[in-house]
Amino acid sequence: MKTLLRSSRLLLCLLSLFAVQAVWAADPPASSKTQQVEKQQLVSINKATQSELETLPRIGPATAQRIIAFREEHKGFKSLEELMNVKGIGPKTFEKLKPLISL
Repeated sequence: MKTLLRSSRLLLCLLSLFAVQAVWAADPPASSKTQQVEKQQLVSINKATQSELETLPRIGPATAQRIIAFREEHKGFKSLEELMNVKGIGPKTFEKLKPLISL
């Protein structure tokens, strides 16, 4: 009886170790927007559609529309920094977007 109890405990410990190891080995899930941006290369702020702009972090439908309106009004962006002239995009948001965008 004691041997059976020890064997059961040992088996339970081993199974627990395998479960913990599997959890540690798994990568943390990325947000869906991050995954979408990773699949594509850089998003061109002069050519992107509204849905493409919305794949960027902190860019929702309203901000995407404002980016497009600014782009059309000014005949395109001349520099990435011009994006901060769009309402809703300040320095913090721009710094998050900068590695993900191009002209």
